[in-house]
Amino acid sequence: MYSIGEISKMVKITSDTLRYYDEIQLLNPDFINPSNNYRFYSEEQVKELLYIMELKDCGFNLDEIKRILKLNDKTKIKQIFTNKKMQLSNQRKKINLSIEKIESKLKFMEGKVMSKNKSIMIVDDAPFMRMMVNDILRKNGYENVIEATEGTDGVIKWEEHKPDLTFMDINMPGVGGIYALNRIKSV
Repeated sequence: MYSIGEISKMVKITSDTLRYYDEIQLLNPDFINPSNNYRFYSEEQVKELLYIMELKDCGFNLDEIKRILKLNDKTKIKQIFTNKKMQLSNQRKKINLSIEKIESKLKFMEGKVMSKNKSIMIVDDAPFMRMMVNDILRKNGYENVIEATEGTDGVIKWEEHKPDLTFMDINMPGVGGIYALNRIKSV
């Protein structure tokens, strides 16, 4: 039997995440100590957690993972994986198109407006998107890149740094891009 702390160290996931998985009944304890309410998990459950993490790495959200874990039909699971592959492929196409547009804008700015010492801020809740845009900027010689993870963070960092150019995602949890842009414009 393993405690949440032991599992956290073994699979390199935070205890809070494991508690959340327990709370939403994605991972149920094998035993709960009545005296201190500590939760313990079997080796099979640790293997199931590794599978959950693998599914998350494949782009599945927690609701999709719950559905997959309940299925015993390999044909249905295969169909879910096929659908996810198509969905991710479509997202990749959109991301590649966004990258091409950004590269085009950067080339335009490089030749017409932007100098390499200008500051640029990226506001996006998707870490991979911030990483890709940041990588494109740095490959094109822009070293002063500021990142924000969501709208409120973007407004705070914009007020602090006053970047010359800001790339803002529109749909973000919490404060979205349109609201954040309006807050920035009002400053």
